[in-house]
Amino acid sequence: MIKNPLISVFLLLSLLPAPLFGGELKPGKTVVLSGKRLSSIAYSASRDEIYVVDALTGDILVGNVDREKFVKLESREGIKVYAIDSGENGDLYVTDLDKNVIYKLDPHGRVQVRKEVADIESGLPLGRVRIDQSGNIRVVERSGSTIHLFDKDLGSLGSVKLKSSPDTLALVDVNVLAGDTIVALSSKGEVVRFYGPGGKYLRGFGVHGMEPGSFSFPSAFTIGPDGYLWIIDSFQHSVNLYSTDGTFVVSRLEMNRSGRGLYFPVDIDFLGGTKVAILDKGTSSIKVFEVAGNTRN
Repeated sequence: MIKNPLISVFLLLSLLPAPLFGGELKPGKTVVLSGKRLSSIAYSASRDEIYVVDALTGDILVGNVDREKFVKLESREGIKVYAIDSGENGDLYVTDLDKNVIYKLDPHGRVQVRKEVADIESGLPLGRVRIDQSGNIRVVERSGSTIHLFDKDLGSLGSVKLKSSPDTLALVDVNVLAGDTIVALSSKGEVVRFYGPGGKYLRGFGVHGMEPGSFSFPSAFTIGPDGYLWIIDSFQHSVNLYSTDGTFVVSRLEMNRSGRGLYFPVDIDFLGGTKVAILDKGTSSIKVFEVAGNTRN
């Protein structure tokens, strides 16, 4: 029997679940691509290369941050790219800025498959493209409510129309949790929403506004290796971490606090388990950070 109350409290606390903390982001390499209006980023683990899109020209730039050199892919057959993601074999999947077309490219930019999405009734163009855990391709209808699903060769697997909560839905980005739960980011109404595989609304969180705890301009997100939602807020110059139940964890790199953080971030991708790359449109740069300390105890 333990008689010392301080020891008893210590032992009790040691048995409780450890708190959740967002890891500190330690600045690493920064590559400035002067004159570029960067809009989308993808990391190829198989090639250890980063691909970014220049929204001004629709060009794809490829390079390695450690070498600090990025070059334009020359053989894209005139495609004007809007968004990009990279598959496990280095294949690239891109949407077109002006057409409802998705392409599968090889790592050098050569077209392997061209897929026109002809069943879009809204007339809205295609937006961000994301590859889920199973290797399938998900493409959002830009500012709409539909997600199109393809296999790795762009064979159509149908589409899912998300049933909105009572407010407006305008898709910005999409990812998928284990169990095929769809996580959608919206530029209107409720910010983060969870849906079943068939598009049934499950729950959501987040409001738009300027008050503390609200979102100003959420533009992209990813699910980190820590299981958190890493949400980019361009107007707040930050990346905000949330648990999947909607609990706010921490905000990182706010320009107004550090003076050296993010100016106008627009996209994010992890480079393996401990490094994260953030695309800063405001400074035409790719900023890599090391996730230090405890990301999830």
